[in-house]
Amino acid sequence: MQTAADDTLPLIPRSIPAILADAWRLYRRRLFQYFLVSAAALLFAWTLDLVLRVWTIGDLPLGALEDSRTPAMLAQVWRIFAAGIANGMIYALLGFAAQGVLALDAVAQMRGENTTITVSILAVSRRCPALAVATLLFFGGAALMVSLGSLLSGVAAALGLTGGVFSGFLAGTGVLAASAVAIFALTLRWALFPQAVVLEGLGPVEALGRSMRLTRAVGRAWSSRLAELYLVRAAILMLALIAIQMAAGAVGAIAKLAAGWLFGGLGDLSRVSVINPTGMPIALLIPLEIFAVLLSAAVLPYALLASTLLYLDVRARREVVHTEPSLAAVRDAHIQGGNS
Repeated sequence: MQTAADDTLPLIPRSIPAILADAWRLYRRRLFQYFLVSAAALLFAWTLDLVLRVWTIGDLPLGALEDSRTPAMLAQVWRIFAAGIANGMIYALLGFAAQGVLALDAVAQMRGENTTITVSILAVSRRCPALAVATLLFFGGAALMVSLGSLLSGVAAALGLTGGVFSGFLAGTGVLAASAVAIFALTLRWALFPQAVVLEGLGPVEALGRSMRLTRAVGRAWSSRLAELYLVRAAILMLALIAIQMAAGAVGAIAKLAAGWLFGGLGDLSRVSVINPTGMPIALLIPLEIFAVLLSAAVLPYALLASTLLYLDVRARREVVHTEPSLAAVRDAHIQGGNS
């Protein structure tokens, strides 16, 4: 049921094409403001990541990782691994905060309210502790699933070896693939927790539980149309958004690679390090990394708005259409029309 705090949310069921189209319409209305929010979040995350990389990795040469005789190799690998985990946490937390800002502002737009992005920023700032704890729980749960999947894969491979090397390989690979699918499904089931924290005012544990309940199949999953299953629609939407973000990231990566060949040390591996894999001068590396961050910031609002519309779609299907059958025609009109 809708809470008193969000009983005016625009709960409208949408198809995936409608979500993508409406996300672009919302983005166009406040393109510059949304870009600034995303750019601020990503640049801050990039700055923290840069400091973290310098502190934990420094100018560690790539060659040291290739020499198994290096005494400190395991410590170096652990430092790189820890820096990567911390990097993911930083980007996730700031990305979820940006998602909260855009979610509040987009909902205000759809309600027809005349508000500013500053109001949404201030509102999300008060929810940051809950977002931070929920993000930690999200990562912790995913890490636990990854560890369990790796363990089961190893056990399956070991048991399969009794039938030969090929059998062991198949058993381990099969369990690993099944674990990857389960982790992906769990990630999708938890994906709506930022909106639950910001739009519904829930705590970290309650928000993750709320996301799980919202994304649970209504009735018998096998009796529903495939296109109406949350996991199917969410997977399609996520893959489409990932493709867009990868395209933007590829442009930045190609620019850095080209500059590395022209001005860097790709021809001289002694100048290449973990923190500067192209070996180019820092004066050139920093602007190119900022350029890549800004490219990502340009497409990030679109992904965040689409995620918010998915949240509203899921709530509409569960709390409106399935509790009020007379509104089924409204659902079908929006889904078939492809717009809201």
